Amino acid sequence: IWAGDAVEVCPPLARELPPGEPRVVFHAVTRLHVPPDRLAAFDAAIASLGDNAPLYWLSFEGRGELDLRDPSGDVIHLAQVEGHLEWVRPLGARPSWPLSR
Repeated sequence: IWAGDAVEVCPPLARELPPGEPRVVFHAVTRLHVPPDRLAAFDAAIASLGDNAPLYWLSFEGRGELDLRDPSGDVIHLAQVEGHLEWVRPLGARPSWPLSR
């Protein structure tokens, strides 16, 4: 576990992880707390984890959907989610690429 600001922590962490090994990032209502002038830097820092490996980016940001951004950058809406995660309703979307090797 690395503590700190994602903008500062993610790029060095990405360099330490084994190249080519898939990575998964999950955050829930995190962007809501990122100042507007730092949102682009936050997104870039998370994306840096996929610079040398496939990145599967799961996020729930309060729009009522659990989204998955796949290594190609496509966004798949996986589920409807209650705001406090009391329930999750799968939407039936299935990624077309394998999630395991």
